[in-house]
Amino acid sequence: IKRTPGRTEALDREPDQNTVVIDRNSTGSVVVEKQRVGELPANYEELAKKYRELQQRFDLLEVKLNQLNDKTNRSR
Repeated sequence: IKRTPGRTEALDREPDQNTVVIDRNSTGSVVVEKQRVGELPANYEELAKKYRELQQRFDLLEVKLNQLNDKTNRSR
């Protein structure tokens, strides 16, 4: 896995495999680009479901963090 600022992508893949790029767009939202090359992995649906669950949990944590930041800023 090669890491560059704001971007992580898989390296050393066979050309017939899928490449998934996870990135943040200018608003900070996570963007997943699925570059379809060949067939999707058999467990793609399962992975997509897990990703959505993790995204929801992340969103909840982000909301809680923002609420804590608001309380901290108000108490100053």
